[in-house]
Amino acid sequence: MFFTLKEKSFMVESYFRNARKENAEWTNSISNCVEELREKFP
Repeated sequence: MFFTLKEKSFMVESYFRNARKENAEWTNSISNCVEELREKFP
């Protein structure tokens, strides 16, 4: 699967946007990032 630069940039932004700090540790949800990407770029 190939992604455009715009899609790659969106994925990185989404990754950090979905980050949460729990018990002094940062966690990220890849599934949330992928879902956002699919909504933005159908």
